[in-house]
Amino acid sequence: MLLSAARATVPSGSEAEYLAAARRLGQLLVARGRRFWLFRLRGASGEYLEFTECAGPEPPRRGPGDVGLTVNEEAEVEARLRHLARYSSEAAEIWEEVP
Repeated sequence: MLLSAARATVPSGSEAEYLAAARRLGQLLVARGRRFWLFRLRGASGEYLEFTECAGPEPPRRGPGDVGLTVNEEAEVEARLRHLARYSSEAAEIWEEVP
């Protein structure tokens, strides 16, 4: 099992659009057998954690080997999220389950 965790900071004027895009990404990931969670930091406007999980050896989020309409839309939504939010340097880290 693999898990990606990304911390995002979203300007207050972009939060509604960010939340809509994050929800859409979650729907697309679930359709491909992944799981997606979004958490907000209590008491801190615009601070979010995105978690994506998958059971297989492939990365939890889109990769260059993926094809198809859903994956293309997924790439567009991820690009939109990157435009709306500032991600920490750990955004590309992928964690592996310890057996």
